[in-house]
Amino acid sequence: MTPPILATRELSHPLTISLLLSSSIIVTISRFLQITPSPNEHWFAGILVRVALDPYSQSMIAFFLALVFYSVFQVFGADVDEKHLNGIQAHPFLRFLSGRADVFPMPGGKRSLNHEIQIEQLSLNLAPLQFGIWVMPLLGFIGTVLGISNSIGGLEQMLPSGEGGGARAGDSIRTVLTGLRFKFNTTFVGLCLVVPLMLCLISVRTVGRRNLLLSMSVDIENSAGST
Repeated sequence: MTPPILATRELSHPLTISLLLSSSIIVTISRFLQITPSPNEHWFAGILVRVALDPYSQSMIAFFLALVFYSVFQVFGADVDEKHLNGIQAHPFLRFLSGRADVFPMPGGKRSLNHEIQIEQLSLNLAPLQFGIWVMPLLGFIGTVLGISNSIGGLEQMLPSGEGGGARAGDSIRTVLTGLRFKFNTTFVGLCLVVPLMLCLISVRTVGRRNLLLSMSVDIENSAGST
């Protein structure tokens, strides 16, 4: 049985598994990982510590991991499709992860698929990665804006009033600066995570186009054999 035209399961099934897997990983790590900032640590180590302690940055990393897992599952799916074209049975676990559980090898050896459907299906499968590349820097900027607005909201506490006002103002300044250090890191994280996502997009697109070329070559072989 062949999958339906534009099988949405090839997108929704691996994406759902990826989101659940990445969320469980981040929740488990954040629960058991105990990190204490040190004033004498290296600047890059300080960024990593602040990212690890910031829930907003953790959610961005979870989203990033989900897209990475999704890319891996789509590469598995490309392998399933390639075996399908060659009339070979793929491993059931790979078919499950890639949303191709209903894909079985075609009888009679090598067979091709509709090329237009393949192109549209590839575009559909690439949509989450393209969305991630577009939205990841925006999430970083949004985190920074939220951090700045929250910090500015605490500036009114910096004004000394009454006895001990100067000490309270100093504590407020340190709180504001600490909040800004955390939230500026979200922009850094968002911009850095875009680079590996672009590599994932290129990888999935490459294997998808390879299968499209394979399908075209099978068409050529079939046409030559029938003449």
